[in-house]
Amino acid sequence: INSYTEGIWGFLPYDFASLIALERYVMDSVEEDRIKALYYLKVVKLANHTGRLNASLFYDSLLMARYPESRDEYYVGQMAEVAKSKVKIDSILNVKQSVDKRLWSLGKAYFELFSYVGPVTEASSLDMTYPFTYFDTLIKHYPASEYADDAEYLILTHNEGGSHEGGDNSYNLTAIELYKAFLKKYPGTEFTPEIYYLISSLYEYCESTFTERKNYLKLGLQYIDSIKK
Repeated sequence: INSYTEGIWGFLPYDFASLIALERYVMDSVEEDRIKALYYLKVVKLANHTGRLNASLFYDSLLMARYPESRDEYYVGQMAEVAKSKVKIDSILNVKQSVDKRLWSLGKAYFELFSYVGPVTEASSLDMTYPFTYFDTLIKHYPASEYADDAEYLILTHNEGGSHEGGDNSYNLTAIELYKAFLKKYPGTEFTPEIYYLISSLYEYCESTFTERKNYLKLGLQYIDSIKK
């Protein structure tokens, strides 16, 4: 998006229903093809961010037919991932399985897709709000599910991993407490060794004074010893 069209992009609503309601107006009233193409690009982007893959592929087909020059190589690669994910998600929906397994599988499929097309936060990390709605439902309504710890672990590690943008370690102590709470909630989880390692690393890189650092390193080493044991 060049500087000329950035303002137009920002002016378009970030709400799918509102954006779609503008389609007829944009197509009938706007003369410049690049602005019409920009409109469809935003529709596709917003459809992806809200899990509307049918709409995403449909509007991409309009874009390809009417304004093919607007689909650069990176965008084409993104849409290839959307098409593949659509097949995977349709398969999940069409297979008979327990509700908790379906929620886990759908959340994981969208999580993987969002690594290609997900919205980026101000901290330059991927916003997984939509995929995590499936995990949140799973954790809330099926807490005893064999997939509940998988879902919560993925949420915790994603949020913690995204907190270190630019070397920021201010979230470390909060993340450590969340990981400890996770271990209490799921005492038999297979992720215990990995969480011990994550906690030890978080202690190692805590933002701290010189005197605090020694204590944090000691705590980190205790978790390393726990892995060995």
